[in-house]
Amino acid sequence: IALLLASVRVRPGAAALLGFAIGLVADSLSVGTFGSAALAMSVVGFTASWLRAVVFAENLVLHAAFFFAGKWLFDIVFLIVERRVRGLDLVFQLLIWSPLTAMVTALAGILVLIVMRPMLDTQAA
Repeated sequence: IALLLASVRVRPGAAALLGFAIGLVADSLSVGTFGSAALAMSVVGFTASWLRAVVFAENLVLHAAFFFAGKWLFDIVFLIVERRVRGLDLVFQLLIWSPLTAMVTALAGILVLIVMRPMLDTQAA
């Protein structure tokens, strides 16, 4: 959620670097798949920043879809690069569990956005 909120406020290169840094922190907990979260977060950060100019507006439904897509994209890249889950388990994970976790992440993102809206406003007072 933090990566997506920050990525829409910076350029794509900076968003990719931010995603890479956050991914490295996440990867430090799992040495066996080191780099997969960094790659996935970099892709999500870059894509979020790039799409900001195309479809970004101050609409909660659009933000929820944005959080959902970001989490689902992260899961797709992470699970494929990680190569720990294979075959039918991978399909089940990508088509059942990942969308469910993406929905929960979207709800949490909307709650964060509602609570932190005064701090995230870019308009001058």
